[in-house]
Amino acid sequence: MRDTTDRHIYYRNMVYKLNRLSDYPMKQFVILLSLAASFTANAQNICVDSSSHIRYKTLPNDSLRVQKTILTKDSSKISIGFFLNGSSGSSVIYFISKTNKFGEIVWVKKITSFYFSGQSEFQNIEEASNGDIIIAGINPASLAKPFFYFIISPTGGLMYQNTFDITNAGLNLSNAYPIRVSSITRYGTDSLLLCITHPVLLTPDEPHSITLLTISNAGLPGSSYTYIQPSPTFYYPNFSKCKIEGGYIYLYGGAHFSNTCMINFIAQPTYTYLKINWLTKQVEDKKAYCSPQAGFNQFGIPVIEGGDNENIIVSELNDGAINIYRRIWGLDFNNGDTLTRLFKISEFDKEFNHLKSEYVCTNKRFRWWPDWDYRLYIDSLNTKHISVFDYPGQRIYYGIGNSQGDFYLQKQMPHTASRIDGFGTESKRLLTEPGSLTSFDIVSGDAQHTYIDNFRILAKDTAETCFGTNIDFLDSKPATVSPINWQGNFTSRLAVLETTPINFTLEDYPMERSVICNIVHKCDTIKLYAPDTVCNIVQPVIITAHKNPLCIGKVDFSFDTAQVTSYQQLNDTTISFTFNRTSAFRIYARPAACTQLIDSAIIYVSAPLNTLTLGNDTLFCPGKTYLLNAGNSYASYSWQDGSNNNTFTATRPGVYHVTAKDYCSRLFSDTIKITYRNFKINLGKDSTLCLNESMTLSVPAGYLSYNWQPQYNLIYQTPYSVLINPRINTSYRIESEVFSGCKLSDTVQINVETCPEYIYFPSGFTPNNDGLNDTFKPLTGGVFEKYELQIYNRWGQLVYLTKNKTEGWNGKYKDAMQDNGTFVWLCKYKFYSKDEKIIKGTINIIR
Repeated sequence: MRDTTDRHIYYRNMVYKLNRLSDYPMKQFVILLSLAASFTANAQNICVDSSSHIRYKTLPNDSLRVQKTILTKDSSKISIGFFLNGSSGSSVIYFISKTNKFGEIVWVKKITSFYFSGQSEFQNIEEASNGDIIIAGINPASLAKPFFYFIISPTGGLMYQNTFDITNAGLNLSNAYPIRVSSITRYGTDSLLLCITHPVLLTPDEPHSITLLTISNAGLPGSSYTYIQPSPTFYYPNFSKCKIEGGYIYLYGGAHFSNTCMINFIAQPTYTYLKINWLTKQVEDKKAYCSPQAGFNQFGIPVIEGGDNENIIVSELNDGAINIYRRIWGLDFNNGDTLTRLFKISEFDKEFNHLKSEYVCTNKRFRWWPDWDYRLYIDSLNTKHISVFDYPGQRIYYGIGNSQGDFYLQKQMPHTASRIDGFGTESKRLLTEPGSLTSFDIVSGDAQHTYIDNFRILAKDTAETCFGTNIDFLDSKPATVSPINWQGNFTSRLAVLETTPINFTLEDYPMERSVICNIVHKCDTIKLYAPDTVCNIVQPVIITAHKNPLCIGKVDFSFDTAQVTSYQQLNDTTISFTFNRTSAFRIYARPAACTQLIDSAIIYVSAPLNTLTLGNDTLFCPGKTYLLNAGNSYASYSWQDGSNNNTFTATRPGVYHVTAKDYCSRLFSDTIKITYRNFKINLGKDSTLCLNESMTLSVPAGYLSYNWQPQYNLIYQTPYSVLINPRINTSYRIESEVFSGCKLSDTVQINVETCPEYIYFPSGFTPNNDGLNDTFKPLTGGVFEKYELQIYNRWGQLVYLTKNKTEGWNGKYKDAMQDNGTFVWLCKYKFYSKDEKIIKGTINIIR
């Protein structure tokens, strides 16, 4: 399939009023969408895949200023600011707005307060984990210097509002600048952490402090601690970035250090860091650096920046590193070139060890900053987004650069609006993939209205009419920082809070919307078309991915290369394979322009000469089960009992058979025999032995291995036979591998007791083979250490001799039965640990 990458759609000067989406009948709303090439977020629109220039206009005589913008989890933008000479008649009216990921304003709320007299100041904004928005600020005119916050829902409803005053003893807050809510950070899943700084007015010898306050997502206060730095060199801190990790709180930002980083006797900006153990509430580490110098003015004199720490921006990268950057204006005369320094950037690791620094410069001699505005935003991928507004020249410049200092997108476009009172560009960027999309707002005005121009531009768009012409105006130069010897330790104490009710009100504010330009690259569909089965692995197989015609770029395919002999992507959407084996082959497809979109397919590859085997015939091992596996490359299976899984568990000897059909309807089968053989491992019944008595345990010979346990009082006679002589009750066990992979075992319990010692011989016996009294032997008790029995006939001939007490005389001598009569016996014996004895007597053969 061939992409129609040149099918751009342009719309200019389409204007309608934007109040609430519910103000429009659904039919009319759909028509607007079709004409304007879909401005509204669609649930299926996974990627932000279109470029646009949209303009919003205030009501007459409302002069708007944007103070701060954040990105939310769903890629929306939340902005705060204020109006001057508002339509309500008040001198200052604040606002909050939400813009979706397509650059469209979803709602604007006008905010007023009846608690403060005079002007309030919004200082910070953050999204809670539940999607609500918290806004914090102060009233500069208030002597008590409290700070306030209120919480707004994602739909613009006021959820909670409160104000706090920090009244810690020992802090001369009455002589301080208004406190500042430097940063707000998500804390856990249901709380937020506010970092509040207390600069002291022109008295660096007094303590300067930082307060950390936790509040729940619902606005309820939690723990709070104040950290005081008594060092006279440290003052006016502003930690605009707070990071929570592993029980530690990391603060990054700027501060003043008197008599440090001096230019012409004026202290220059610094980059500052604190590490706080949130369990012990102690400051465990602190670092500070003199930031890179701003450069020189047109007379070659070093530029004095002063100490505006609020102009320092801190961002965190995906790898945990920290970027701190600041807008500057200075010249660079190195190597005979004259470049304008726009920004200085320093990168640190999490523990604030310096990694590198650089200047972003331009070779265009822009006017001094009252006449032009410029902003930098560094995202979590370390991509730099730069926008410059030259008001007198009526030009916008913008660019995107990577972490190596290469600017791969640089453009300029015309823009005719005028600057208003120091509030110009406001930049927050969205990325669908590294470096692919940049977004920025330009705030400008005329005699009656304020305009917000939202630009959302894909790097791949080349439409000069909408998004300007290419121009090289950005460059990167190395910079350096120098460490500061920061003296003095912080002390901590519980913060003392006082609350006072407040009363903010919110109401809708309408803004007029114009679509200046829109270029659509619709990327919301990807579908793989592939065969279900491949029966010939030599023949190439073609797989095609279908996507939107306006979804530019190729499709990226991913798969296991070990399963294929060769492959070739024939064009943007088609790939060819030859396979090397039977397998279930899975392939994934993603449009390069929208990698969040994905589709996959499974192809069952069946080689023509495939065979099925259950393995070799084997012997049955008692107690063992046999998992017979026919493989997983077939479409269906049938075993001898009618079951149809690809495996069968055999629990007894027998003949087992399976027939399998592959995905090409070819049949394969195999049979395996599991043969029974009577393997015996038997130690006999449990027995009782007298103390000091021995016994032989044995099993059949000829097995692979024998393992006797325990080794207590055990003597090997052969590998399969042992002599035991336990002194206590003992359980003996034999484990034998009768054939490879088959182990059998048995256990016998041997009990030991103390037996009575005696020996008694009868006076006669009847060796007539009737099973009664056929042999002559003694009745005994106890354990013999020595035993011998001798029997003599009347002529003194020895007719019988034995040393085994269990054996007896059967009345024969040299296999001849002796006549009836009297015989003499003599017995020598010795019980264990006793003296040897000799006894004798006579025995009669009776028939």
